[in-house]
Amino acid sequence: MRKTIVVKKHALLQLQERSIPEDVVKDVVRYPGQILESYKGRKIAQDVIKYQNEHFLIRVVFEEHKETMEVVTVYLTKKIKKYWEGSYAH
Repeated sequence: MRKTIVVKKHALLQLQERSIPEDVVKDVVRYPGQILESYKGRKIAQDVIKYQNEHFLIRVVFEEHKETMEVVTVYLTKKIKKYWEGSYAH
């Protein structure tokens, strides 16, 4: 069963402020380059995307429940090597 991805209000505001399409966030949660464990049982789905003609790491913090994955926050960073687990060749 494929879980429903719910983007919470705070994350939606972040997407609007940063002009990040909601579909991009949902794709990163569904097909992440990596998933890392975070605090309070949360997880971080991340991948490298091209955004405004540059490469960024998009990090999507979410909570996984029985039937849903709730996106809590989303952000972009150019510090790909800092957050990528293992070696990253750009």
